[in-house]
Amino acid sequence: MKRAAVVIGVDKTGGLPKLNDAAKGARRFAKWARTQGVDPVKVITDQRAKVTIGKVKDAVKNIVNKGNVEQLLVYFAGHGVNIRYSEYWLLSDAPDDPDEAVNVRGSALLAAYCGIPHVILISDACRTAADGIQAQFVTGGQIFPNEGGGGLEQPVDQFFACTLGRPAHELKNPAITTNEYKALYTGVLLDSLQGAPNTVIDWADDSTGFVRPRKLKQHLYDEVTQEIARLGLQTKIIQVPDARITSDSNTWLAKLKKADVKPPRRTRSGRARVSVPDSPVAVSQALLDSALDGEAADQIVDSVRLRNVASGGSDDLSTTLTSAAAPFGPMHHETQCGFKIRGALFTKAYSKGAWVEEPDQPIDDLRVQVNNGPYASVLLTLDTGAAIVLPAISEFLCALTIDDGELVDVAYEPSANSHRWSMFEQRAAEVRTLRAVASSSTLNGVFRLDQKDALKLARQMQYAKSVDPALAVYAAYAYQDLQRTDLIKKMCGYMRGDIGARFFDLALLAGELRDTKIGSDRAVMGFVPLLAQGWAQLAAHRVRFPRPFDGMERYLLNSPWTMFNPEGAALIHKALKQGVVL
Repeated sequence: MKRAAVVIGVDKTGGLPKLNDAAKGARRFAKWARTQGVDPVKVITDQRAKVTIGKVKDAVKNIVNKGNVEQLLVYFAGHGVNIRYSEYWLLSDAPDDPDEAVNVRGSALLAAYCGIPHVILISDACRTAADGIQAQFVTGGQIFPNEGGGGLEQPVDQFFACTLGRPAHELKNPAITTNEYKALYTGVLLDSLQGAPNTVIDWADDSTGFVRPRKLKQHLYDEVTQEIARLGLQTKIIQVPDARITSDSNTWLAKLKKADVKPPRRTRSGRARVSVPDSPVAVSQALLDSALDGEAADQIVDSVRLRNVASGGSDDLSTTLTSAAAPFGPMHHETQCGFKIRGALFTKAYSKGAWVEEPDQPIDDLRVQVNNGPYASVLLTLDTGAAIVLPAISEFLCALTIDDGELVDVAYEPSANSHRWSMFEQRAAEVRTLRAVASSSTLNGVFRLDQKDALKLARQMQYAKSVDPALAVYAAYAYQDLQRTDLIKKMCGYMRGDIGARFFDLALLAGELRDTKIGSDRAVMGFVPLLAQGWAQLAAHRVRFPRPFDGMERYLLNSPWTMFNPEGAALIHKALKQGVVL
């Protein structure tokens, strides 16, 4: 198999403290790649010169253009940042220069269509919260060519040194992160790729074995947890390894001869192996399985509390799951449409396409009457100063949950006095539980589906030729992680057939907005991504905003669902009033 690698290591990023082992870790990875017969191996580190996005793009493009590579490894070690639930690799001039970073989510999207049968992205990124450094405005770029979404989508596997959870959980002091950064993940990864311990190896016969992505995913979680315990590091929050695997079970990263397998490393601290708790991703998947089997939310919460989860994930999952599963406020309006909220209050509301109740004091419930068509965009201002823009959908109430100033859950349910209610009522508890699992897992960055659950969830979501609108948004991103664009397109069809339009996010992830200008399509509900992680994909899909919305990312607030600051709200209000967007 013809393989190639682009290996990146950045010790010094802008004004952040210098790392000691990123460039060296990259060179160790490159050395391993060469022993595996990978050729070419392009190494880009800052030991002699700055690492720029241009250098990385050129290296990747040169390999893609060769046309004979069957597997491409892209490795990064250095500072990373979690912005809107998407990962960015910070290069030498970031974050001062917002373009000098790698947009990992956007790059993965383009990698699937670059023509290489198997791409693997490996991120040993020492992540700091975006609000702890000058990184809020980092936009980065995609490192794979954007030559169109045609052709067959190929698998892209992604390995992360840590989960992409709620940004507030990241270390906000980069000095702390730097002091504890020793390319721990790379060390464990390279040991694993050399067969230590040999439980990671899948033996094909008595002499030859393989390290395969699916087995490596769990193995890395176990071994990094062991290494943290051996070294006594207190970085569990940022060192819970994660991976998204879409390749089949026969793919491999390392081919080993039994005689060359690396012996197990001695424990430097002399400590015995610790009991490894279930990973947050594994717990999330177990919760989803329970919900798909019809278990009630309180039963699922009890099961969360009984499981031993790393990094405090059990508390976060159980708290958010309980909150999201519990209905609140009125179940109907005489207008059969509106918004309700908990954790904050509405102070203003504006829509050009609907009558919206104008509050004379902060309230938690708003009536809406859509003028024409199935929906209208509504700008909602909260007593926190933040703003949210969401579609008001005829015959639906939209329930918003605010936690610590963030919009953590959005639920659309039929108004109890609409014709939709009787069908929904039969499955209300089931749908709410599924949505709660998706919401709590997304908030903690661990909502994943396997192929079996993907199909089962698709069947569970669909009822009476309809689909739960908010659950469809969560599911669409999970389907994208599986590279199941076909299921996203089916949801688009169901929603369009039932409501007359589909959410912006579904249309985006289905590839239906590619090379389009946002704002004038009545069949698309909304004009910005609902889930914040969608913003990182706009450039890869070549989506264009109307001129007033240029640079809207700089007005976004940290939140899993999109929220804007007052400046962003003013721009949206103006654009809605002028009819620039619907």
